[in-house]
Amino acid sequence: MFRQLSSVNRRELLSGVVALGLTAPMMVYAKTPRRQKAQVVIVGGGYGGVTTAKYLKKENPRLDVILIEERPFFMSCPMSNHFLAGLMELTPLCFSYNVLEVKHGVKVLNDKVLGIELDRKAVRTSSGYIAYDYLVLSPGIDYDIEDAPFYRESLVYNPPAFKPGSEHIYLKRLIEDFEGGDIVITVPPPPFRCPPAPYERAALIASMIKRNKLKAHMYFIDANERPIINSEGFLSAYYDLYKDIATYITSAQVREVD
Repeated sequence: MFRQLSSVNRRELLSGVVALGLTAPMMVYAKTPRRQKAQVVIVGGGYGGVTTAKYLKKENPRLDVILIEERPFFMSCPMSNHFLAGLMELTPLCFSYNVLEVKHGVKVLNDKVLGIELDRKAVRTSSGYIAYDYLVLSPGIDYDIEDAPFYRESLVYNPPAFKPGSEHIYLKRLIEDFEGGDIVITVPPPPFRCPPAPYERAALIASMIKRNKLKAHMYFIDANERPIINSEGFLSAYYDLYKDIATYITSAQVREVD
């Protein structure tokens, strides 16, 4: 029976696939009697998927490794805050997946995954089925707004840019068009992707306001008591370097967006 990917819960997935992190590539080396060499399918071409694919082939060249990624090129989220703040161009953050194929022998399919058929060990894409002996899921993140539905509209008009690609380009345009006023940045309670990211972004946006001499103020609303990483450095930025530009509000969660 075919199941949509979104309907398979975490417990079911972990019982049916090899869930590989970057520290455990050795788990995939066992062969199955169905093929002369094992076929590993990796869903997701972000840092996790790309790194896993590269080192699986490096450590065991006999493996057939297929990486499925919907986007046509890789974009790095690390360092993207510098792009948003106007400190670097987008180009150095983007890379072709051809390097994986040419240099490391990984087959890359630009396709969309529609579901996983666990019993048959097959991934369904928009182009058809791909069989696997071992499956690695590294699809990236999604925004969890189940308890905060008021964020739904904000995700469209003020994207957080934690997903690589068009969100960064659109948010960068909004920042470039900003000529003054108030900017609000929020931080949820953990866990969330890349804990330093919102704190770094707030500091860089404050720096941009100061550098461009904008008549603006930034309100930084943090659900946590203090920055959850590198607290001293970030607090020094908010309270010393940008004290006239930024207001840092702690232990506060957003209840509504009008």
